[in-house]
Amino acid sequence: MPFESLTAEEQSSLNSWMAMLRGYAGEIARVNNHLEVCNTVYNGTTSAILAELDADDVIPNVSGLDGAEPMTKTEVVNLVAYMQTVLGVNTPAHRQNLAKAAGERNLIGSPWL
Repeated sequence: MPFESLTAEEQSSLNSWMAMLRGYAGEIARVNNHLEVCNTVYNGTTSAILAELDADDVIPNVSGLDGAEPMTKTEVVNLVAYMQTVLGVNTPAHRQNLAKAAGERNLIGSPWL
């Protein structure tokens, strides 16, 4: 059924939801761009530094983020694994779909612009 065949109420509801989805697409693309940079630095220098620590060694919080806490090496490595899992699905096809949804110029820091 074509979009135009939907009732005005259905069109309005779908359009409102699509606005939310498109906003999400822009946000997730920006987050993925930040993750790519974080992962590049991790692979370049940080992983070797972390390898020097024992699993239970604590890394202090110097981020300035309110409420952020010190983390053990194990907690950091688990977070990195999550980050790399997310990046594993950040394929060119996914990035193209996010750009289509949000508009390329809304993907701040986009490495593919």
